[in-house]
Amino acid sequence: MKELIKIELLNFQNEKINSVNAKNLHNFLGLKKDFSDWIKYQIKRGMFDENIDFITIPQKRGVANGGYKMVNEYYLTLDTAK
Repeated sequence: MKELIKIELLNFQNEKINSVNAKNLHNFLGLKKDFSDWIKYQIKRGMFDENIDFITIPQKRGVANGGYKMVNEYYLTLDTAK
């Protein structure tokens, strides 16, 4: 059976939890709203707690001028993603 969204086992407060990348979920749902605005709204609306319902992982991303910028990758527990 093919996964619709990749499920990853990540550490939430020293416990391995099944989780999904929020950006992948956003893309899968075909949402038009900017991801950054969407995830912040969903966290606020759902009153989700960092390190319990979701985690952020800073990532270094390359940019056109050869430099980089830091962005947060959001990972949601499966219950939060639902």
